[in-house]
Amino acid sequence: SRDNASAGNSVVSTITGISFVLVAQITAAFQYVLEEYMLQGMRLSAKKTIGMEGFWGMLYMIVMVTAMNYLPGPDHGREEYLPEVAVMFTGSSTLRWLGVSFMACIAVYNFSGLTVTQHISAMTRCLIDSCRTMLVWFVSLGLFYGGFPQYGTPWTQNSPLQLLGFALLVIGTLGYNKVIRLPGLTYAQVALPTPAAVWSPKITGAKGMDDAQFSPLVSPAQSPDVPSFQDDDVTMDYTVLE
Repeated sequence: SRDNASAGNSVVSTITGISFVLVAQITAAFQYVLEEYMLQGMRLSAKKTIGMEGFWGMLYMIVMVTAMNYLPGPDHGREEYLPEVAVMFTGSSTLRWLGVSFMACIAVYNFSGLTVTQHISAMTRCLIDSCRTMLVWFVSLGLFYGGFPQYGTPWTQNSPLQLLGFALLVIGTLGYNKVIRLPGLTYAQVALPTPAAVWSPKITGAKGMDDAQFSPLVSPAQSPDVPSFQDDDVTMDYTVLE
């Protein structure tokens, strides 16, 4: 009976974990679509969007961490004991350096993702982002065989299948973005319209560009057909046509 109970708990844990992953994927998909609407539909800049996300995310985490400090749990009777966290940060320079580095990496990652969404699409961002798992796997292999086995993973009998999956992922991403032309597929040639000579961000359909990007360049020289107003020898004759 104990084995049956253990097997039942394992099945429940597996189903719960898969359910959490599905909910997380749906939430991430909603976030990417909303970001694309803000960047391309509302024409917000990537810097403004990432700033709004960071601000509201900080407020959300302050509320969550404060609540966890009062909820019962295994950490000194709390779910997350904040005084201990403060002691660890103040007493370890390595932990502070890792925290600052993590925040910088996340900032660059989010800004890069929003820039891709702004200029291309959220679908392309998802495809490129999925290749991140492949990079993590390569780094893990390099650490294991480079003298740091405690931080890496070895090459196993299932690694060739994993490598094949990553290869299909890369080929699919490049094929979707038309970087490579796969045989047997037809690619429609889309004629892009000539852009109008208008720089106002409220008139043109630019995707989240900053105001400075709409400023027209100043002409370095005047037209040869137009006389210079700084020449004293030139007299202007105005005639009223009736």
